[in-house]
Parts: sequence; C-alpha cells; structure tokens
Amino acid sequence: MTTTRLSAHDLIDGWGRLWNGELGLAPWLVTDDFTIRFGNPALAADADALRGPEALAEFIGAFRAGRDGLRYATTVERSGPGHAVCVWRADDDAAGVRVGGIDVFDLGDDGRAAHVWSVTAGRPLA
Repeated sequence: MTTTRLSAHDLIDGWGRLWNGELGLAPWLVTDDFTIRFGNPALAADADALRGPEALAEFIGAFRAGRDGLRYATTVERSGPGHAVCVWRADDDAAGVRVGGIDVFDLGDDGRAAHVWSVTAGRPLA
C-alpha cells in the first residue's frame, strides 16, 4: 500500500485518527498480515483472530457503533528501530468515560504496524 516508509510519528498520529473513526486509514497504517492483542479480555475475544487492515477497520467500526462521543488522543510517543510506543487517552464526556492505555507497535519494513499490543488502564495515563 505505501511506497515510502511511514514515520513512527505519522503512524501514531494516524492510529489515533483510525480509532476516532477514520477507518479508511487502515491500509496505510497496518500491514496485510497485521495482528493485535488486547489486554482487556472483553476486546480480546473478538480481536485475537483479526488479520489485516480490512478486519481491523471492521472491528473498530463495530467498537465505535453507539459510541459517537468517544475521542482518542495520543499523548506520548516513543520509537526506535522496528518499534514504536504510544500512551493514549479516550474520553467521552456524555458517557463519563475517561481511560488511558499504552500501545506497543512492531513495525514492518515500510513503517506500518505489523503487530500491536494494547493495554487499557482504568484512568488516563497522561
């Protein structure tokens, strides 16, 4: 999908936008064999078998259904060769939701995410 290497900053920025509903970004952000593992058992049940950008976009779309006010923001990012990390927060004022989490990315050769580990905390981390 990409012809140039995606920077870790652009990946993490796009990751937040993807979780905010810009589902068309998935092919530019994750590899064709992308996988994700959630620390939250409720999400893990649906996501463990997920593979690739289309499945990720469908998963996020289903997750966001009925959560129109939910907004994600990345607050801290770090990267090194082959890896990136972001601290994020999610807020929905109407629903009283304020959580945070950490996502750890293994990057493909083109800079897209090949695998993500995602852990949600019971409070914003940053």
